[in-house]
Amino acid sequence: MSPEEIVKEGTTTGFGQLVPLIMLMLPLMTLTEAIQDQARRTADAQLQGTEYSAFDAAKTFPFRDGELEKLALEAKLRAGWQHAGGSENHRTETLSKSYLGSKARCAAGIAGSMQKSFGTREEHRMTWTLARRVRDRLEAAGNWDRETTISVEHVPFWRLPTATFLGFMRANSNKFTTGFEYVGSLGTHDFISWEHSQAMIMFLRLLKFSISSHQIRREIALWCDEWQSRKTGKRLHGLGFSSTVQRYGYGWFLPKVDWERFTFLDELPGRSLFGNIHIAEAFKVRWRAVREARDDLVKVETLGRWLQRYRSSADVRETVFLLMVWTCLRHFRKDVFSSIRASIRPEYRARAIEGDFTLCQANLEKMLMPEDGSDMPQYRLASGNKMAYKELDDFIDFL
Repeated sequence: MSPEEIVKEGTTTGFGQLVPLIMLMLPLMTLTEAIQDQARRTADAQLQGTEYSAFDAAKTFPFRDGELEKLALEAKLRAGWQHAGGSENHRTETLSKSYLGSKARCAAGIAGSMQKSFGTREEHRMTWTLARRVRDRLEAAGNWDRETTISVEHVPFWRLPTATFLGFMRANSNKFTTGFEYVGSLGTHDFISWEHSQAMIMFLRLLKFSISSHQIRREIALWCDEWQSRKTGKRLHGLGFSSTVQRYGYGWFLPKVDWERFTFLDELPGRSLFGNIHIAEAFKVRWRAVREARDDLVKVETLGRWLQRYRSSADVRETVFLLMVWTCLRHFRKDVFSSIRASIRPEYRARAIEGDFTLCQANLEKMLMPEDGSDMPQYRLASGNKMAYKELDDFIDFL
């Protein structure tokens, strides 16, 4: 199978695995090949580029920090997600330091490697039994002591000046750091829209593959054009490098981004794969609450776009405002019932936390468990001079 066919397949084959370098298809690559004999590996070969040594620090590469994507979130949204997920251990200063440190490592690695030469490191391993069998075959054919002559007219590789290669690598990474920082500057000091957050997440994931060789096809948001979730059946869209790398030799973008607004096109089917931020590990126990908070944000921003698009229609404005109010009220109910989940009867707990029940006396008496030794549910009507809102109308206006 040719390298082009391996890239087109996008999966590990029985003969080898091609890992594109700097989002290129050929000829800069890592190729590993394994020979299987009776379900037991007897030999394997690996051809690996040595350019990674410019950035490798104890097997750690720049921009590989799994928490960096939190930088793409608006500060209050990040705090809300961390509160919902029960994890508040990711400070903006620490994340910014990690991002700037990755940039500095790239700059230092490239500047310090301009006088170096890079090539392909070959590794060939086989069992002693197989090595003896190979020698016996070569001796029997009279080829063991024969010197092999290799033609230099058609070499199976390209020769590039180090400055050219590293210059392309620098331009590739600068392109994505510029995109990430520019989109971040489009918002105000303390607000980034969810549409722009997804674009920033996209640039951060691209940065992981902007230097050295990595298995980009494992990042489905970059590799796949369209993808359907097995659990929900929803259609999701990515950048589609699986087709552009094969077609053009480089991971060019498919026409899915509005480059004037730096957002994904509204007419794309389904959601963007960049909406699934890589922070689920920190919130694995309460990921459902984090996901619901994200979904509520997406709803509000979608309603905001509708309001801008149809602001000339009084009927549409009224409907959108009503939907916004009910979305906020439902989110408020989620917060209230989540804070008292231990007092809610088990049969109502799941729906209450999702905001399906209104906050009224009838529902509270039905859902809340009674206090010890009493048949009455355990809730009180708060009152006092130190309350922030003393009138019901004022509290409703706040909500």
